[in-house]
Amino acid sequence: MTKQEILTAFQQAEKDWKRPFSNYDNFDTAFGLCNYFAINQRYSQDNIEKYLRPLWKKYATKASFMYDFYLSGTLPQGREERLTAIRMVIDDLTYNNK
Repeated sequence: MTKQEILTAFQQAEKDWKRPFSNYDNFDTAFGLCNYFAINQRYSQDNIEKYLRPLWKKYATKASFMYDFYLSGTLPQGREERLTAIRMVIDDLTYNNK
């Protein structure tokens, strides 16, 4: 993946994750970022593990066997932690690595 493709992926993630959770239309943000990028943006697990996850992993707040952040994306704290990490990655890609 190119830097621009990665940036575009995280910019779309920011749009999707900042919407309030709804059981009817946000299944793609119900779980973790890995599932979001696989289900919503249709990235392969290889691309997620090689290009995307290393970028958000440094902002992880809770490393568990299932999630890098607080529980699932259905909970306000979990959504906010993921959204904050997404925004940090966008900042890194936009401002810190020109």
